[in-house]
Amino acid sequence: MVLLINAETLTAIDESFNQAIKNNKRVQRLYKRIRDGTATFVDAGDFAKDIGTVLSAAFKEHISVEILPDGRLTWEIGNEIVRPEILKGYDYTAGYFNEVQSALFKKKGLNIKGVPPDVSEDRIDGILTKLYSDTYDKTGWILEDAGYLQNYFESVVDTGLKNNVGMLAQSGIRPKIVREVDAGACKWCMNLAGTYDYPTSDEVYRRHRDCHCRVTYEIPNGFRQDVWSKREWYVDKQVEARKRFQITQTKLSPEKAKELQEILLNQ
Repeated sequence: MVLLINAETLTAIDESFNQAIKNNKRVQRLYKRIRDGTATFVDAGDFAKDIGTVLSAAFKEHISVEILPDGRLTWEIGNEIVRPEILKGYDYTAGYFNEVQSALFKKKGLNIKGVPPDVSEDRIDGILTKLYSDTYDKTGWILEDAGYLQNYFESVVDTGLKNNVGMLAQSGIRPKIVREVDAGACKWCMNLAGTYDYPTSDEVYRRHRDCHCRVTYEIPNGFRQDVWSKREWYVDKQVEARKRFQITQTKLSPEKAKELQEILLNQ
């Protein structure tokens, strides 16, 4: 009976997800920006959030205590229902990011191939572990809270950015990493906001639950040397940058920043 429930539920979630993607006006606008060649890394972050919202709604519609054995989402069911859909969301998010990355390189005249985002199986395992730790009426919020899945897919974009910043640095380009915050950001996020030279700490890419900071990078102006082909190219003087929120703040002490990090990243 469990396998039958899994098969039926997976199909239903899949259909709801696909239909919601087609009907979501912002998702379609973001796809149009890809077709127009105007999509940015900020758009990739927005797309990731929308994937989290759509998938969360599909889970909420089709998974409930009533259809689960003893009201629990077991590891087996999670692997047959939840994992495939999160991986599907990863494919959508990574695909959008890759399109943005390719368009940027083409616009800058860079004859190099981007690095795709990593898929974090460990984080998916963590989601499943929390889900099966108790009855679904107590753990189901993990899938029903859109912010939780938004955070996962935004992190997919973050890893893509990190991978490509590293790759560009190896090819002789030193990108500027930019972390921006929206109004209402917490002190820890405000403390990390700013522009960083490569290399920089991995902390810049970290996000806590419900964190929607924007992490992007800018390719600096001027000529840069490709250490593989020894060719020079010209990087356009006009660097696309989108500042959502400009802040002036006093940096937290290292001790206070570490304390807040421990609290926020272990929620």
